[in-house]
Amino acid sequence: MPEDSKVLQKLVFDICKQSCGQPQDAAEDHQFVFIFGLAPEGLSEFEYAVSSMKVGDELELASRDVDLRSYMGRLFPMFCSQLGVLDDGGRWQHLNFRFRAACSPSPSEIVAAMADMQKYGGCSGSCDCGCH
Repeated sequence: MPEDSKVLQKLVFDICKQSCGQPQDAAEDHQFVFIFGLAPEGLSEFEYAVSSMKVGDELELASRDVDLRSYMGRLFPMFCSQLGVLDDGGRWQHLNFRFRAACSPSPSEIVAAMADMQKYGGCSGSCDCGCH
């Protein structure tokens, strides 16, 4: 069950991404920012996973264990955009999400996030949620 205090909050995660064939010390650092619980189709598996996290908590994903497109749901296209890739298509090996902050978004940030959901086409068509 999602923590009520995160609903419609802007969440910030630091991400350490290790691509396939890349040594651990060559991992790339990124930031992922999104508004939690905004989509009318409900929460993605990722949002459920982070719903009980506290600042400083970490979530580690391995490519062998998760289909990232399905796991991220509507957040997947935005996630790829913020990491600077068009479609991560399995080229990553490990992702470590560190919960950095939660804050109230401005009204303009909420409007922009809703526009992004339309721009990116909902959940990218892989979750059978009917949003596309």
